[in-house]
Amino acid sequence: MDFKNGKELLELCESYGLPISQVMKQRECELGETSEEAVETRMKRALEIMKESAHTPLTMPKKSMGGLIGGEAKLIHEHCLAGKSMAGSVLSRAIAFSMAVLEVNSSMGLIVAPLPVPLVLCLVFSWLSRKNTGFLTARSWTPCLMQELSDIWL
Repeated sequence: MDFKNGKELLELCESYGLPISQVMKQRECELGETSEEAVETRMKRALEIMKESAHTPLTMPKKSMGGLIGGEAKLIHEHCLAGKSMAGSVLSRAIAFSMAVLEVNSSMGLIVAPLPVPLVLCLVFSWLSRKNTGFLTARSWTPCLMQELSDIWL
């Protein structure tokens, strides 16, 4: 299952009656010449690493190699838990998780992806495409997006 752009990917999904995730999994099996079980095992390990990198610095901060950052994720998280966030709990949690991953990366920790931002964008677009509701305000989609993020990260 090969494609060159998003349009071709969606055409594959439609022609096989599969979601994007399944087409991508099959593509990974073909390109990596491996079994679906092996792909799933690698994906589960990568997800665990991502979860650890988003959560560990919230309780056990570590300074970067240059000493410029370290501990900010924990401070943002504590500020949010205390109800003092000016950005709201959803955005504050996203910022804390992003800072946590940045801290892991800069301290030469185990890295799978640069930042969870692409994941968040994929979730937003995934949720919007399933809802097919057109223009939405942040207030209307934030609770549902937070549930999807919770299902993956928490």
